[in-house]
Amino acid sequence: MEVMPGKQKNINIYIYDDYVYHVDSRYNNIFRCNKRRVTKCRGAVILQGDNSVRVLEEHNHPRSNFVKEQIEMKEEMLRLCRTTYIDFKEIFDSICRSNPDAAQYLSFPAIRCNMQRARVHNQPSVPDTLASLCDMLENYYLLEALSSATEIYVDGIFSVLPRKPHIAQLYSVHMRYMDTGIATLFILCDVRTATMYDVLWDKIIQLIPQLKENINFIMSDFEMAAIKSLSTKFPRAKLTGCWFHFNQAVLRKWRKLRLSNVPKTILSMTMALPLLPPDMFQEALFIIQAETDLLSSEYPDILQFTSYLRLSWSNMASRISTYGCPIRTNNIPDST
Repeated sequence: MEVMPGKQKNINIYIYDDYVYHVDSRYNNIFRCNKRRVTKCRGAVILQGDNSVRVLEEHNHPRSNFVKEQIEMKEEMLRLCRTTYIDFKEIFDSICRSNPDAAQYLSFPAIRCNMQRARVHNQPSVPDTLASLCDMLENYYLLEALSSATEIYVDGIFSVLPRKPHIAQLYSVHMRYMDTGIATLFILCDVRTATMYDVLWDKIIQLIPQLKENINFIMSDFEMAAIKSLSTKFPRAKLTGCWFHFNQAVLRKWRKLRLSNVPKTILSMTMALPLLPPDMFQEALFIIQAETDLLSSEYPDILQFTSYLRLSWSNMASRISTYGCPIRTNNIPDST
């Protein structure tokens, strides 16, 4: 009879003649079939004084082929899940290739949950506070690269936030090197206020004093608190909004007004606004308004869209225009 660790801590299973047994809680030398609750199997054996095994009751189901090998393979899979970050399917396939005969009785969907639990159980606990998370993640190894940058691309990201602790946004700072975006800073923020951005940039400038003098171009989204802080901290830099974020904003408004059946001419013209020089912005709005008036009798809700353009964007030509900019979008963060 062979003894192997069971699924629960400090619980063993016993293998004899390709059947699996649990020790009887009343008699420590009697072992009963581990499938007795599922199959009503009365199979049992007794370990005698001379360490020989005698069958007390026969089983009502077939033997489990390669049962020892299956258990050993599962244990090795769980060990790799606890000690490495290799993909679960890759671990499963690798172990199965080592013993194809036993592997035919194993199912990846059946063991995947156990693999997930083994990996999660071995990971450190999730911090309760932002300060605790900072102690784990904080590092400054890319600041040297950022110290020589003349352009930065900043963005707030909301789709990849941890559930715990509470995080308002992931604020990213990228630089551009040989037309390639390089992530230099990721900052987890618990609020989104002008004061927070001021403190954030004060800290970054404290760590990289050269940044304030070197930066001559900044591209960001259109969050007013972030724009206000950047304008104050980098007065010499040209601050421009992102074409991608502008298009996102106007498309959301278009859909909110339920204009999906309206010809897309107005929407396309609006999305082209950032490509114009700032001094042509008002003229372009007049052209869009004229085209809108032609459609308004059939689609009256489209007038709400041009009203939105005037109220939200007409005074931001210098921020919206990407004319002459070295790059037109800061969508680098969204694609990393």
